[in-house]
Amino acid sequence: MKIKNKIKEWIKRYWLSELVSYTLAMLLSFLTFKLTRNYYLSWILLIVWDYLWYFWIMLLNEIKNTIKVKMQYSLKLLIKDVRNLWFEFWPPQILEIFIIYPLLTFYIPPLFKNYFIWAFVAMTLAVIIFYIQTVILYEIRKKIFKD
Repeated sequence: MKIKNKIKEWIKRYWLSELVSYTLAMLLSFLTFKLTRNYYLSWILLIVWDYLWYFWIMLLNEIKNTIKVKMQYSLKLLIKDVRNLWFEFWPPQILEIFIIYPLLTFYIPPLFKNYFIWAFVAMTLAVIIFYIQTVILYEIRKKIFKD
């Protein structure tokens, strides 16, 4: 029963950021591809847009949750929220940027000639790998930083 509650907590924490960032990044990437016909430019922009949307939404959610609990907000609380997100996301992001995305960029395109399919497959695989690490770090973070 405990794992079921954890899964609900993780879904509640990540679903909005993931849905918005994934959807907007894919749409903007597809638009870029339609305009430029450049696979790699579209892929790089997909990654950048996904990161930007995702982390802004996560930060806004952290701020909202902190205000809900503390009934106030300050620079000190913002620094703690940023620290918490950094701890939770920085290691998976480094792995994703320097290992996962280059591997996916090398191995996925030959499997699918259609950019839309390979971008979708590659992003989905990257998201799965990312969340395995992120959820583990989130649980560790909750134990280390009890503020």
